[in-house]
Amino acid sequence: MRWVLWLIGWAGVLGGLLGVGWAKSFTVKRYEVDIHILSDGDLQIAEELTVAFEGGPFEKGFREIDKRYTEAIIIEGTWEKIREGGWKRLNHTVDNSDKYVRVDWFYEQAQDEERVFKVVYKVKGAIRRYEGGDQLWWRPLGIYEAPILESVVRVFLPEGAVVQKVDAYGLGRVVVAEGREVLFEGQRALAANESFGEIRVQFPHGIIPPGRPSWQWKADLRDMLWDLRFFISIAFLVAAFLLMLMRWYFSTSHSEAEIGGGLPAPDPPALVQLLSEGKVDHRGIISTVVDLARKGFLKIDEQEKYPWKATFVLERIPNIAEDKIENLRADERIILEAIPHRSTIGECIERLGKLGYGAALWEELEKRGWVTRVKPVLAIFISAIARGIVSFPLFLFMSERLEDALIMIFFIQGFCFLLEISSIWDSWGTLLLHRGMKPDVFYSLVILVMYIFFVMFAVLYGWYQNEWLLGGSTVLLWGVIANEIWRRENWYTAAGRRRRKEWEAFRKWLEEGSLLEEDKQKAIETYLPYAIALKVEKSFIERIEKELGSKLELSWYTRSSSSTGWSVGGSGDGRQAGGQGFSGGQGGVR
Repeated sequence: MRWVLWLIGWAGVLGGLLGVGWAKSFTVKRYEVDIHILSDGDLQIAEELTVAFEGGPFEKGFREIDKRYTEAIIIEGTWEKIREGGWKRLNHTVDNSDKYVRVDWFYEQAQDEERVFKVVYKVKGAIRRYEGGDQLWWRPLGIYEAPILESVVRVFLPEGAVVQKVDAYGLGRVVVAEGREVLFEGQRALAANESFGEIRVQFPHGIIPPGRPSWQWKADLRDMLWDLRFFISIAFLVAAFLLMLMRWYFSTSHSEAEIGGGLPAPDPPALVQLLSEGKVDHRGIISTVVDLARKGFLKIDEQEKYPWKATFVLERIPNIAEDKIENLRADERIILEAIPHRSTIGECIERLGKLGYGAALWEELEKRGWVTRVKPVLAIFISAIARGIVSFPLFLFMSERLEDALIMIFFIQGFCFLLEISSIWDSWGTLLLHRGMKPDVFYSLVILVMYIFFVMFAVLYGWYQNEWLLGGSTVLLWGVIANEIWRRENWYTAAGRRRRKEWEAFRKWLEEGSLLEEDKQKAIETYLPYAIALKVEKSFIERIEKELGSKLELSWYTRSSSSTGWSVGGSGDGRQAGGQGFSGGQGGVR
């Protein structure tokens, strides 16, 4: 075993030696930048880097120059300083992208030594023109994966110009600002990947040609919005509060309907539920089943399944004339098709989803002119535009370029728009159980993910800019506007709102009013489907039985169970005996 230990030991020594030989790093000992503003407004820039190499070999350097607030950047050459004091021209390549110009230069291999390089380039359209003075905003140093020990930046103004204002943002500081020359230097050594920051110099307007660069109006717009960000945030908060207040006001005002007596119109019970709640669930189906039973198309038998739960079995009346069936509405015919033989209500509901029951109701609602597809689509379109406008400052401050902000808004809001349109259109062809005028689970989750993404973007902005008020107010208003899409009011026409209010008044009358008809038994059978659809069947039956002084007798309904009550929502517990009812609920739909 000694030879194994000997081999491991030598492998460690050899690995250590190889590791020292392969390790390499560099340090920028001094970074000097000279910026000459020429008489035509162009910038002539020379960057000189003194680099200390440790290990090696090294044979290439690069510099990425931000071109977003320029019209063109022209690389004039790269050089390496030689011992005789002159400069040797190096081969280089240039890569132009939307945001940067990258220059790579190539030199003889360097290892454990110090080299000096120079990059010279010309920048066109980088000076901002204002009546009060032309301005240079520039980030003079590149960012390297190595420390920069010493940094110096010199700016030389054109003939006839003097310094008016000067400032440094970041780790640079102003040393001298006299006559035509400004000197900046780093406050300290820069760590790897750390930025020197931005310098700004202003000199009198009219020294260079007055034509503004093409990008200046976009930069001015961003700067103006940045200065107004506090007021924009307050405006967003106020707008969000007013929208929520308005929604609360209109939602409460629609529920304050007066009590009215008698049927407003012979509308289908399921259609009444869809009009009132924006959805059709088991109540709407059961109300239609009861309506068909009282018209002589069905029989309902309540059978005891458990002492506390009943099962309702439906059976079609045989030998009904075909013309009588043809005169039924489409949704009624679909329910009859869902009962080809004796079936429970639960089995009937399962079949209805495959027969297009929900689509038939939607078509009937549109045919009567109570809802329209145009309004919700228009609401989504307006919402998408409003959310795009609201999110514009946030995206602009994060991307720094108008084009990038608009592209981000277009893709994000466009995706949300298509998703919401798909959700709206998908609502027409389904049964809409517990869904209706709202998106289903899939669409809800995707929309929630998009909102979480937007929240994370706002948090990133707050952390990056140390500005939390704008991000928070933008997210709040964005969410409130998005939520406005799913208001049921977006679907109704004026006629639909009037009819909905009439049925709301009728619902209150079912709970609190008195029968006006002489034939009370017939009136009760007529009103019962609507009481079920409007969720007041229990209170309606209890009040009517108290008024009549006896239990109801329904020719189309038999009961072999001991359950009682008229609650379709599950409040009847089935433990009272001796009564007749239509009890059950969602849990009892079988």
